[in-house]
Amino acid sequence: MIDLHGRLDQVICLKCHRREDREQLQARLKALNPFLQETGQTAPDGDADVEDHQVPRVTVPDCETCAGTLKPEVVFFGGNVNREIVQHIYTELEQADGLLIVGSSLKVFSGYRFCRYAAEQGLPIASINPGVTRADPLIQTKIQAEASPVLASVC
Repeated sequence: MIDLHGRLDQVICLKCHRREDREQLQARLKALNPFLQETGQTAPDGDADVEDHQVPRVTVPDCETCAGTLKPEVVFFGGNVNREIVQHIYTELEQADGLLIVGSSLKVFSGYRFCRYAAEQGLPIASINPGVTRADPLIQTKIQAEASPVLASVC
């Protein structure tokens, strides 16, 4: 499995590139900001609503190694996927028996290009996604459902 656009359960330091589990960062964030009330549910991207009057009081934790800035280890819209990851995926596809896409509409080219490449190589393509994907014409097996329950039942 390759996380093309990163992982929300990890953060990375922009200065020294040290990685940390998001849960550890969340614990430090709560310890530094005890005045924040639990908001209940967090958004899918890990965000939570903070009252406007609280924003200036929020202390954001720095990297414990170099005091650098931390960010979720994901590619934000407009950002580029790491070239080494892209090349790694092409190399893996050249050795693969097929391609499985999980939980992606493939609307951005960064993921869709691998479907095109797999199709050019004659690899079977399968997808688990609740809706239409950009690669539907290339996909031989499509399970139109949320990925988590499907994968849980398979595992």
